[in-house]
Formats: sequence, C-alpha cells, structure tokens
Amino acid sequence: SDLEAEVTLIADAFASKGRPSQSFLRSAASEENFKKNSSRFSCVHVATHGFINEEHPQLSKLLFAQPTSGHETDDGVLFASETYDLDVNAELVVLSCCESGLGKYINGEGMMAMTRGFFYSGARNVLFSLWKVYDRQTSELMLRFYQNILSDESFSCALRNAKLSMIKNGLTAFPSKWSGFILIGN
Repeated sequence: SDLEAEVTLIADAFASKGRPSQSFLRSAASEENFKKNSSRFSCVHVATHGFINEEHPQLSKLLFAQPTSGHETDDGVLFASETYDLDVNAELVVLSCCESGLGKYINGEGMMAMTRGFFYSGARNVLFSLWKVYDRQTSELMLRFYQNILSDESFSCALRNAKLSMIKNGLTAFPSKWSGFILIGN
C-alpha cells in the first residue's frame, strides 16, 4: 500500500544517512506497539487513516492494525482522548493522515483536536493535515520532508522546501496535493 511504502521509504532515507529508525508495519503497526514504543523515539511518524469527529473531538481517531489475538488490551483504534495518556516526549510527531488537525474550538480551551493530546503528552512539534489528502502525494511530500531534515534543515524549513519541490513538479503543483500539511511547535 502507499502508506507502507511511505514508511519504508522514510526508514530507507534514515538508513542512507546512517541514522537509526524502526518501522512497525502490517500487524506490528498495532495500537499497543504504538503506545509502548512512542516514548522511545525523538521522531514519531504515523502513516494511517484518520477519522475526525468535529462535534465530539475526543472521539476523533487514528486506525492501527487490528488485534490478532484476544490477549491485546487495545482495540486498534487510538482515540484523541487516549493521546493525553501517552508518554511521547518526541521532538517531532508526524500525523500523516487525513484531517488530523481538525477539531472543535472551545472558548477558554482553544482547538480540541487530535494534535492537542500529542502536545500534552510531550511532543514539541506536530505536523498534521487540515483536510483529506492524497496518499501518493502525501508520501512524496513526507519523503522530501524527511530528506530535508536529514540534511540538517529545521522542521519548518524542511516542510517549506518539501512543498516548494512539489510546486516545481507539474504533477504535484496544485495546492491540494501539498498544502494540507502544517507544522506547529517550537
């Protein structure tokens, strides 16, 4: 699938620069593995399908591999309300999925969205999308983003330059192919 290829290409980019990475694919891409391992990495990339509930943002969710046995304690769905209990502590969390930054504005609280729980759990920067995105072009954008980071660009410069490279290509120049992703953090 495009999502698996995205993760594999990003891991290969890290390997080509001699930087360690670990990928969780197929059944290993479980909610349980995510919860157990997300605190171990300075960069956490989640390439999956997201479903946003704008009316009840705590019910927004990211899909992981479904449990294969009855021993798992998780159901394969990470709800926004569960992200507050994570111990992410990452320099960067990338939510490479549709509408991962949408939510509901609540007076006195701000935007209640999937991203909020990741910040609360320790992420210092979160890259997310504001609308439905195309898997193939998202994979291309993400690979360019990470290649730029691995060339010692800051997260914001890496995203900007990845978007500029998409604009230069006639097949990906239209804004719907690259502009849905934004970065918030320090």
